[in-house]
Amino acid sequence: MAGPNMEVFRFGFYLFFPIFAMYKFGDPVWFETYVQPYKDYLLPSYEDSLKPPKTAAGLHEELARLKAARKAKYTSTSADASDLSVSASSQPPAPSRTLEALATDQAMKRDQGVSGDLGSGPGAVGEQQQPSQGRRWGWGSGGGSSSERLV
Repeated sequence: MAGPNMEVFRFGFYLFFPIFAMYKFGDPVWFETYVQPYKDYLLPSYEDSLKPPKTAAGLHEELARLKAARKAKYTSTSADASDLSVSASSQPPAPSRTLEALATDQAMKRDQGVSGDLGSGPGAVGEQQQPSQGRRWGWGSGGGSSSERLV
């Protein structure tokens, strides 16, 4: 321990630091000098800012404008894609499954002890397979009760 002098210093620091911060940064002159110029620089003016519609008719007009903009963007994107299209024979076949589905299948095989890669994992040649490896976490197959589950 540092002793009573250190404790008195810490108490004084903890007490007077917030008071000093409020005195220094709460001064209106300091605020006008250092904060107001950056407010105009960082934030858009009120006239240029986005104002939500206040009536039902204004809301319908805004929704119609947004839908038209989205439709124009979609048509321009699809037109660009049709200009860049290549014949179907030169394109590689589209993957039939997503990466998430493949990762899920690999995880299921790993948990069941089926090796899908080059001889590594619990189902590889020469290794003993542990029965129901997932049971220790409570999600594997087995006769465990629901009270054993962690989720």
